[in-house]
Amino acid sequence: MSQTTDHASHGDLSQTHGHRIPEGESLRWLDKPANVNKLCIALYVLCGIVIIAEFFIHKHGYFRFEDWFAFHAWFGFGSYCFLIFAAKGLRKLIKRDEGYYGD
Repeated sequence: MSQTTDHASHGDLSQTHGHRIPEGESLRWLDKPANVNKLCIALYVLCGIVIIAEFFIHKHGYFRFEDWFAFHAWFGFGSYCFLIFAAKGLRKLIKRDEGYYGD
């Protein structure tokens, strides 16, 4: 038998995002698209609650710009984007050929 199970034993591959489940392993909770959707909806609801809370919470920032509406959310998103683009640039700098380490 091959390294992966056939899709009949775990249902249609579309139910696991097109990935095959290795033999001897069962589906995990994030392998089901319905659970991923539930997680995304929970994240959106949580973000909405935090944004609404911004209207009712008085912030005491050290700098004036820290008191701007959703400053920390935008700062976090900007930092995330910076890290992604920095990593892409760093990858070009330290990338090695496929056979660099030998076989």
